[in-house]
Amino acid sequence: MNEQVAANRRRTLLIVTGFILTIGVVAGLILYLVGMGWIGLVVGFALAGGLAWWGLARADRFLLRIVGARPASPEEQPRYHNVVDGLCVARGVPTPRLYVIDDPGINAFAVGRDPEHGSLAATTGLLEALDRIELEGVMADELGRIRTQATAVDQIAAVLLGFPGLFSDLGFRAAARGGLGALGSVPGYLLGVLTPVSARLVRSAVGDQEQFLADLEAVGFTRYPPGLAKALEKMTGGAAVVATASPATSHMWIEAPLAPEGSQGTGARSRFGRAYVLHPPIDERIAALHEL
Repeated sequence: MNEQVAANRRRTLLIVTGFILTIGVVAGLILYLVGMGWIGLVVGFALAGGLAWWGLARADRFLLRIVGARPASPEEQPRYHNVVDGLCVARGVPTPRLYVIDDPGINAFAVGRDPEHGSLAATTGLLEALDRIELEGVMADELGRIRTQATAVDQIAAVLLGFPGLFSDLGFRAAARGGLGALGSVPGYLLGVLTPVSARLVRSAVGDQEQFLADLEAVGFTRYPPGLAKALEKMTGGAAVVATASPATSHMWIEAPLAPEGSQGTGARSRFGRAYVLHPPIDERIAALHEL
């Protein structure tokens, strides 16, 4: 586990450093060329550094807001709190802030730069569909990602590298709500053109083995692989789709929250968003858990 934490810290530092250098140079040169001189370079790097700090230290609140998460009180969700509290006490880890997302999809979302600043969100669909053992498996999976600081990598990858996907999705959402009518889709399409490059950067930063590692960490929490396996079985066939999920946050969910290709009602939003999907086939994850 310590090796995973160290590896995730290195990846976090690499993403932040690369972002500051790239954006700092680009913004600085633009400001230099428009007449600000060397002060423009300083301003460019200061701007890049400020964005990187926000992405690591404050973007968790932004991400929770755009997926529609709201605080879950112990009075409203006693079983949810009880399960998470029990797992945290058993493993000696800080209890994250708990949120709920009003959506029938069976899914969960984790964010936070370290265990002391972790947040965990579950959909109402997940809380209603899973029994206690299955819920423990899912919560252990998400807690494991917070514990190993994989969520720090996920968070900064989503906001610093995946911003075209984030804001393209917001444009499509605005158009769907009415707003400016067809014009509301223009930002979605314009930024959507950048999603292949953005998605490739996110995939490189996060890696395609993260979810397998999270599943193994979950088993270390619960010592009962069938619990998580049965929960994942309930997420098959599109049951994990969450309407409020933003494409660039896809890797932050326990299962891909976007409508599968070819489903009814999918359009440009889903087409652009699928480039960000990192989850291995859910059948492979279930099979791996049955082998433990």
